[in-house]
Order: sequence, then structure tokens, then C-alpha cells
Amino acid sequence: MNVQEAIARGRARLIEQHPGEGNSLAKLTNDQARLIRVRYADGDLLRELSAAFGVSEGQISLLVRGLSYQDAGGPVFEGDHRRVRSGRRGRVPLSA
Repeated sequence: MNVQEAIARGRARLIEQHPGEGNSLAKLTNDQARLIRVRYADGDLLRELSAAFGVSEGQISLLVRGLSYQDAGGPVFEGDHRRVRSGRRGRVPLSA
């Protein structure tokens, strides 16, 4: 209720969300995101990509599944999200 009142009275500072590298908190550029997708499609594991680019495996997983950096381009993993190759359970082929 307090938030709604602040918005109604013009006291709330609304922050606009920008996707991908347009976000001020982004750790990767769109070029890096595209490269990560290509390397994943070529067989690199989440943990290898995570270490190489300095972001978490979770963020890499979101990226290769197309849930973050949607405008970056590159191949997107379209299979079951539980089958993303982390290196913990072996390699799983990308869906065509």
C-alpha cells in the first residue's frame, strides 16, 4: 500500500529495466553473450564458460537458454532446462 501511494503521489522513483548490455548492472556485452552461446553450442560446459567470463553458472544457463540477453543473438538451447550441460552429469546434445 505504501508503494502504491508513493507512485500515486509521484514520490516513487521508478527504474526502467533495459535488457542485456543496456542494463547498467550488466556484466556482459551482447558480443560476449553471443560468443558464450556459440561456445556452448560447440560443446563447452557451463562451468568452463562461467570461469572464462566471470559470471555464475546460473547466469550462463539463463543466457544459453535465451532467458537473458535476448537481443544478443546466437544459438539458443531449446531442450529441457534440466539437461543443460553443466559438467556435472555429462554432455547433452543441443536441440536442432
